[in-house]
Amino acid sequence: MLVSRVLEVGEGGPVPVLQSFLAGLMQASAARRLLGPVSTEPGVVNPAVLTQAGDLAGVNPLLPLMQANAAALLRTAIGESAAEPLIAVLRPCEVRAAIELAKQGKLDLTNLILVGVDCLSTYEPAYWAMGNAAHPGRPDWLVGEALQLAQTGQVRTEGYRLACQLCERPAADYRAADLLIGLVGVANQERLLVLADEARDARWNLQALTDRQATERETVDREVTLWRLTERRKEAAEAKLESLGLTDAYPGVIMGYMNKCTLCGECVDACPQWSEELRAALASGKDAFVHALLSASQRLASCSGCGMCQVHCPEGIPLSAIQRALSRQIQQRMHYVAGRDLHDPLPWPT
Repeated sequence: MLVSRVLEVGEGGPVPVLQSFLAGLMQASAARRLLGPVSTEPGVVNPAVLTQAGDLAGVNPLLPLMQANAAALLRTAIGESAAEPLIAVLRPCEVRAAIELAKQGKLDLTNLILVGVDCLSTYEPAYWAMGNAAHPGRPDWLVGEALQLAQTGQVRTEGYRLACQLCERPAADYRAADLLIGLVGVANQERLLVLADEARDARWNLQALTDRQATERETVDREVTLWRLTERRKEAAEAKLESLGLTDAYPGVIMGYMNKCTLCGECVDACPQWSEELRAALASGKDAFVHALLSASQRLASCSGCGMCQVHCPEGIPLSAIQRALSRQIQQRMHYVAGRDLHDPLPWPT
């Protein structure tokens, strides 16, 4: 059973409240390290490992920009300190990637605390830059805009990265993340929800780290809005795939897009789950690489949908849409949902 609690937001807004909660969680869980999104310069957000609670002033899980999938850094972050707890503050697609890596034996979750933050969708850097010019003196304009859309459960694809236009899962599953931060369907400029099962709620004494227990109405409002948002996103994703000619993953259409591929390997390097087969195929030429991609649909069923492959593609190939079109076929046949539960068996042999 999930326990829902509330963080009341003051005049400073939701970001410092969330930072303060994470600092308290570090202390309550005896975690001396936290991996979270840090804005190193305007318009740039990258995951970084912080070792002091005071450093959390630089963490902003609500800034809707994404240049890397933090799950790809978890193995390195854990490193030689695998016996020590590490808190990872992740977007839903990053939680899904972490779960799939664990299933493949590539990541040990034993001392990893996964905090899944409801996704506000992430935007193209150009949209952020354009908005900054239109909103001088308001550095948090994009966060405010994204929070409002999340509160009402609306979809507006203008400025979204393609991967976010195609994503139907704006929240991590409670069976995957250890703790959830609720933003969708919540009056998130006034309060945030913190959700965990009874055992983790008691273990980390979340009652002491939050302001009060959520009302039934607050909890239900989030669930209903999440459902509505999911349905709206499904419709938007179908329309986008159709506009790209990828609804049925027709190989001829995919080959047409892949003609621009220069075999630079940036997509493979950016993927937290890239396979040795794809890496080897790069060295064998474009035909071999595209064939390997088309025949890897079983492994693509584990794709978390983060879209980092496309972010790092210098040719602008719609890789997010291609992988979505390929992976959903095997997911539907196998009734598989990537990153939902550590105990769901992989739909392909390891």
